[in-house]
Amino acid sequence: MNSSSSSSTNNSSNSVFDLYLGVFFPSPQKLRRGNCLEAINESVNRGSYTASQVGVPEMRHFLYKCKSTAQFWSPALEPPYHVTEESERLLALYQTLHHRLHAASRPLKLLHQQLDKETMLGWVSSSPYHRNRQLG
Repeated sequence: MNSSSSSSTNNSSNSVFDLYLGVFFPSPQKLRRGNCLEAINESVNRGSYTASQVGVPEMRHFLYKCKSTAQFWSPALEPPYHVTEESERLLALYQTLHHRLHAASRPLKLLHQQLDKETMLGWVSSSPYHRNRQLG
């Protein structure tokens, strides 16, 4: 196979998050023009923030979405989510939670779900950016 050809098969060595990098980020040329690659490299070199550093006992992971920028942020994956199978399962749990919170027929502000291995909490709050914004 030519290295420039594309393949539709999944590479099992790629993490779940590698897939999203290809979907959401612009081309490397655009990143270079905007000096974004330097900022990304600095962030990567700083090291990862972990859920255990938050200081909430038993919290294994969380996902935050900033409404004003529509960007997601989450800490580094720690056990048990550091293996591919568990990180994919976690992503599926977040997707399900998101769909239930934002269902067109019945959107929710708060959702608590007790599962076999996790307790999930989804919370849609008013952003300070939107709350303090002047309506014109």
